[in-house]
Amino acid sequence: MVKSEEDQVLVLYRMVLKLSEEMQSLARGAEWNALTAKETVRRALIEELRLTDVAVHTTQAFTDSKRSLIQAIMACDRETQEFTRSWSTELKEILDVLNAKKNFKKPMVPMVKLSTELIGEASVSSLIYFSYSDNTIVYMLFSTRNNRFSVTG
Repeated sequence: MVKSEEDQVLVLYRMVLKLSEEMQSLARGAEWNALTAKETVRRALIEELRLTDVAVHTTQAFTDSKRSLIQAIMACDRETQEFTRSWSTELKEILDVLNAKKNFKKPMVPMVKLSTELIGEASVSSLIYFSYSDNTIVYMLFSTRNNRFSVTG
């Protein structure tokens, strides 16, 4: 690779780094639309790098500079990904709340389950569960012990 070609490649890497730093800042500020726009531009530069940075024989200085730039880009990407993961988690929580509200508006038809069991000294006559669409479970335990009747719920 000729020196001028090396310089052109390093310029592209520096441009990618600059965009990565801008994306990192946008992610910190939760500016997702602007972040997406920068990512589109950055992808185009990375594709150009794939086509341009093909030489096998390069100088040590070029290799060192390239390595340093790539490491800096990757550091920016890691932090940006942390912010986007955090935002994705928040979005998931928002969707979960919206879905719960949507389900809550549905009619809540109880499902009743009856059973008779012997638990220790207590004879459980009936165990009734009311299970609603919002995952709320209400139960009543009717039991007899020493001919006494009690209700738990």
